[in-house]
Amino acid sequence: MLEGVQGSDKIYLPLTKGQIFDIQHYAVHDGPGIRTLVFMKGCPLRCEWCCNPESQVASVQLRYIVFECMADYACVEACPYHSAYKYGHKVAFHFNRCLSCDNKPCVVLCNSGALMVCGKSYTSGEVLDIVMKDFDFYRNSGGGVTFTGGEPLAQPAFLKEMLQECKKKKIHTAIETCGYASASDVKSILPFTDLFLYDIKIADSKLHKKYTGKPNVLILENLAFIASSGKQVIVRLPLVPGITDTNDNLQQVAEIMAGLGIKEINIEPYNPLGEEKYLEYGCTAKLQFKYIYTNKKLNDIASYFKGKGITCLPA
Repeated sequence: MLEGVQGSDKIYLPLTKGQIFDIQHYAVHDGPGIRTLVFMKGCPLRCEWCCNPESQVASVQLRYIVFECMADYACVEACPYHSAYKYGHKVAFHFNRCLSCDNKPCVVLCNSGALMVCGKSYTSGEVLDIVMKDFDFYRNSGGGVTFTGGEPLAQPAFLKEMLQECKKKKIHTAIETCGYASASDVKSILPFTDLFLYDIKIADSKLHKKYTGKPNVLILENLAFIASSGKQVIVRLPLVPGITDTNDNLQQVAEIMAGLGIKEINIEPYNPLGEEKYLEYGCTAKLQFKYIYTNKKLNDIASYFKGKGITCLPA
């Protein structure tokens, strides 16, 4: 593997490629200091409350924001697979056909910004060029880079290479993970990861499979391995009404943490606004209810964990 060499404005690195759907700058909630967030596509779970449908599949996707559409029908005429069609005074899409199209001429010809491509292939060098632009912010704030998704470990070779190159540049590294990955992949990235933001969604394995599509045995095994390594771990608990915020689940999550010596948890309230995003990708959210957590409810949950000797903060 070639060593990273910093030139006047580029960093030349190996050319492992990964699929990314967003890179956000100046984040302050996903690890210490000011951070750059790299959102990687693809996830092995299908959590019913997921608010980022674009993160689930690894392939490039079409996104259509209907209220932005000017309905000039240029996309209908351009589509080689007849995916786009007139629907009343707007346009509709057969999204499954869009998977066959590489060039997305509909997006090129869209004058309103209603159509866009979600997902882009980057080399590790290209990502690090972007990351290094924020290096002064990391140095001054104690920040760094957080790889999230989707599930970063769904692209293990690319993730490992990016983590390695960040560490060569003395950048603090974090990954946000659901933990559903092979033990060998987890082991391979361990030396290059400073912080794990680790999801425990549902402690009961049968319920975990019901609501996410997978049991949690592998997830908990990987968590135990990481915790035993001495790496910093912060548990993340998505709060979903009647599913993850039950007394039984909160108690079992606290017991898992106590058994592994993990002392910090972030709680993430369910966001109903994510439901509308599903329509933009031609699918429907499984959970469709409007619920906003009150400050009192969040404080009660935080107090419960604090009573167990666990630091509890919002994510």
